[in-house]
Amino acid sequence: MQYKIRLTELAEKDKLLVLYNSMIGLPGCTWSEDYPNAEIIAWDIENKQSYCLHGENGEIIAAASVCVYDDGGLNDVDCYTSVEKWAEFVRVAVNLKYQNKGFAKILLSEIIKILKENGFNSVRLLVSDGNITAKALYEKLGFKWCGEAYLHEHDWLCYELILKEAVM
Repeated sequence: MQYKIRLTELAEKDKLLVLYNSMIGLPGCTWSEDYPNAEIIAWDIENKQSYCLHGENGEIIAAASVCVYDDGGLNDVDCYTSVEKWAEFVRVAVNLKYQNKGFAKILLSEIIKILKENGFNSVRLLVSDGNITAKALYEKLGFKWCGEAYLHEHDWLCYELILKEAVM
């Protein structure tokens, strides 16, 4: 299968919302009809933080956003390492018919490569304990469990991938 990874275009916002909504109710998924919504998706796209892996016919196979915060995000979660420049994976999803075929690993590996090339020191994420598939993926990519947090009305497991050591 031929595929292409690129930043998501604003014209794809509705397709991305359909993908995200298809995840609601899956084991370990904490999303609802209110989150993620069209405004969040548009913000990710406009800020060049949303990536998609597209199939031969342009179909979105997988998507992920990578957020960079000056303030907010996971800044107040104390289980992460102290590094100067980090990013956070959010809103990772794989089209139901393509799940468990390695596409999330392909997409996230490419984003990790981009982050390394842009001088990021680590990638952080939150995952629900019930999302067994996602936890296995993150561990395959080299993420390490580093603690737990309660944010956004949910309990989370905290994972981090150190891209290069750069202690503050």
